[in-house]
Amino acid sequence: MIESRLSMLQAPATALLLAAACAAGEADGALHLRRKQDGKFLPASHAIPAAGTRAFTYEGRPDALHVTDRLIAVRYRTARRDISGVLFDRATGKAVRRHTGLDGWPKVRPAAFGPAKPPSRPLLVGPGVLYEWGEEGLGTVASADFAGRTFRAVQPYRFLRHVPRERGQRFCRWTTVLTDLNGKCRLEAGQGERTRRYTMSDGLAGNIVTHLAAAGGVLWAACVDIWDDEKKAWGTGGLCRYDAGKDRWVRVETVAGRAVRWVTLLAAVGDDLWVGFREGKDLEGDRVVYGMGLYPGHYRPRTTAVVLARLSGGRWSAWSRAPAGRPGRGAPGGDAQPPSSTEVPRRLAVVGGGVLLYSTTRSARRSGNWEVPLDGLLSRLDLPGGTWRAFDARRDLSTHRLVGLHVQGGEALALSETGAHQWDGRAGRWRRLDPHCALVNPQFGDAAAVGGELWVGYTAEGFWHQGRQGISRYDEKAGRWTYMPPRELGTSCPVRSIAAGPDGAAWVLFRRREWLMAMEAMSGPAEPGGVECVEGLGRFADGRWSFPLTLPGVPQTVATTWTTAEGPKTVQVAAPITDIVRVGDGLFVASAAGVFAGPGSWRKVVAGPVLGIATGADGRTLEIVRACDGPEQGPRTFERGTCDPRTGRTVFAKCPPGELDFYSYQRRRQEFYRRDGALASNGPWVPIPAEPAGEWFVGPVEAGGAYRAVATAHAVWIASPGQLIRIGRDALAAARAVEDGR
Repeated sequence: MIESRLSMLQAPATALLLAAACAAGEADGALHLRRKQDGKFLPASHAIPAAGTRAFTYEGRPDALHVTDRLIAVRYRTARRDISGVLFDRATGKAVRRHTGLDGWPKVRPAAFGPAKPPSRPLLVGPGVLYEWGEEGLGTVASADFAGRTFRAVQPYRFLRHVPRERGQRFCRWTTVLTDLNGKCRLEAGQGERTRRYTMSDGLAGNIVTHLAAAGGVLWAACVDIWDDEKKAWGTGGLCRYDAGKDRWVRVETVAGRAVRWVTLLAAVGDDLWVGFREGKDLEGDRVVYGMGLYPGHYRPRTTAVVLARLSGGRWSAWSRAPAGRPGRGAPGGDAQPPSSTEVPRRLAVVGGGVLLYSTTRSARRSGNWEVPLDGLLSRLDLPGGTWRAFDARRDLSTHRLVGLHVQGGEALALSETGAHQWDGRAGRWRRLDPHCALVNPQFGDAAAVGGELWVGYTAEGFWHQGRQGISRYDEKAGRWTYMPPRELGTSCPVRSIAAGPDGAAWVLFRRREWLMAMEAMSGPAEPGGVECVEGLGRFADGRWSFPLTLPGVPQTVATTWTTAEGPKTVQVAAPITDIVRVGDGLFVASAAGVFAGPGSWRKVVAGPVLGIATGADGRTLEIVRACDGPEQGPRTFERGTCDPRTGRTVFAKCPPGELDFYSYQRRRQEFYRRDGALASNGPWVPIPAEPAGEWFVGPVEAGGAYRAVATAHAVWIASPGQLIRIGRDALAAARAVEDGR
């Protein structure tokens, strides 16, 4: 495991290199301890010794890369924020330095990481990020410098989001949408009053220009192809070159004897021009899903070939292959995939004697929003022999989804959901840039102290789940992480709760979040072909794992009455365990059958379904929330109960009107980071378990995030999405002693 401290590096040469690369400075990312008294923070805060703090981060999908002479810098990000930056040795691919929040990341950014990446902006069509603004709400999609001028392809920003759904059938086809967009786009050259505008009247094959490239003394443009309903053939669109002498554009009909249309890749490599396009006929994918969309990538001909063409020394060469097969069927009940390939050439890298081609396909996963997810695939063209090789993402890159190709400084780096992969030209294979991160998922379902270990269970993040399920365990004595994958646990279901039993066993409840079930169904499994997602209760004791468990005395079904046309009907339905909580020396589980106390011989303490259970504010009682019986119409009412584990007595009291509702309670109960105090009430200071409770705080941490403190025998852990910070109790004691001695 690599450390965030430079002194941990082994190779002196690498250490000198990194010392220079990190000359931007070691940040003051130190944590401090602060005390609150009578509800107010005391003015002084005391630094926690850096030697007693350590950050463990999740480095999964890269967000940005930068290549220097000897380093590859990779920035990692979760859905919410920057997590860390890792430097890799370019020659060996080994990780040599990690930057985390304890180093001041991301505010402190070493020079090796290059300039900050501009914020992402959605596009309608185009090669990448909308990185520049124009006039009249237009954004620059592509640009190129040629003959002393800057040429810019501009489009209305977020055009599709402004197409109102009530316009109905008029915008249910991509042909109609793109025809409308074509009248709003143009190509511009120059600045200010000297700006020259180009459209189809100036020879362009279409007004929607997606790529510009200058190579061999010529400027080239790729225009979006649009179907002609009257002619029943493809009309607008294609490849164009700029005739500087006539100040006009000329459409290029063929290259190397092949008709060129549907150009989606245009790149200048040295003096050579590379063009990626498809061959085919007719029209497919003309329907706009959900009435809108951000990627018309499935609007295409019936593709028969994928072609790469090169213009070198005034001569064209072309290589073609059959398009990749269609992806599998999506979620049950979803639309069938189109009958032909959706492969689209996107980017290439010329390395050694070959070309690496990155393409995208329509994802088999469904999306509930406007963005159509795209999966990537990689292939290699051997230039001397003209042969193609297709890479299998799972076999050749050990990942299930490719998301991009980064080309810089002679390096080709494939981006995936599991990290960055460097092309090794000598070996003819990909090697993963392994950051040796401790975590396998940025989202935590629960964390708890179990004996001398910290157990961390993972959950799903959203529509496109990032990371793996399972449980990570940190041995406090050995200072080492181990991972229990789904195949070992017998389920890929997210972790809801982890409880250390009084018998020394670890009890784990696997259950999906109710509000995520629909999204998980659309997204498919996080690991295709992996372990089935099974809900249930597991137990780890004496080095053995048992799942799923059946608890004696806890019914697995309950009777419920349905109203049918023939009258009331009583049936038995499943009653899965929905919560597990430890209070004192007892464990409590909740299901539709009631609340039960254990372990060992489980006994019922409350009958009937409850909304949830939790440890009381005093830490010694059990809180139970359930709905009151009442009329079917009108607002529901709730009551909160307190159960004393020593006596088994439970006392309920009605909640004041408006204090609680089912959905808000579910959200509070399930949100891991909000259980032990909300960050919003304390600014960047996180309350830590101490005596008296809530008196001591650690910070400053990144404002706007969600945090939770978890105490173990040897440390206090600050958990936030994608990051765990371990603060040793000795370090906390040292900082606290300064305050106590004032």
